[in-house]
Amino acid sequence: MNLRPSLLTALLLCSLLTKTEAQCPLGLSGTFTIGPTGNYPTLTAALADLQPKGVNGPVTLELQSTYTCTAETFPITLRATRCASQTNKITIRPEAGAPTLLITSNDSIATIDLNNGSFYTLEGRPGGTDTTHQLTIANTHTAGTAIRLINGATYNELNHLIAQGVNTLTDAGVITLAGTDTVDNIYNRIDSCTVTAGATQPLNGILAQDYH
Repeated sequence: MNLRPSLLTALLLCSLLTKTEAQCPLGLSGTFTIGPTGNYPTLTAALADLQPKGVNGPVTLELQSTYTCTAETFPITLRATRCASQTNKITIRPEAGAPTLLITSNDSIATIDLNNGSFYTLEGRPGGTDTTHQLTIANTHTAGTAIRLINGATYNELNHLIAQGVNTLTDAGVITLAGTDTVDNIYNRIDSCTVTAGATQPLNGILAQDYH
């Protein structure tokens, strides 16, 4: 049987979409609020629900204007999530109209740890628009990093954030891309972020490791 190219393409696309939906039938999609009156009280709780279910469309986790990080478990770990892709990304950002929000820890590893996590966007602009930096991610531990990407974290974006730290280690920074002997972190983007000191000066702002 001969199929015209357009029909063959449509059939292949339909097959791919069906397979993706079947892989994550309970996957989440849409916008979910994080905070005292939100869909989830914390990012920790949202990720605990999201990561095992996967996604079947783009997901946005919006921090309410009243969000605080006091109940979070650190590091907040962004792991590989089923069915996440360039099309079905997971975005974390303040909601429209939110003031400057703070996610801070005194963790010796990281405040936010993209540990084998891919297709995440950490966005500092409320509602994802304008050019304001309304989300600060900080770490007050001299051995900790504000944001770490490790174990093959790929296709992630850090946009319009304020990253703050006091790290004094030679092999880490306020933002750390930590390579390993076998797995690098590739195709990640840092765009329009402010990387700055906390109470004391960090040794490195952004540090990328490559052990190959």
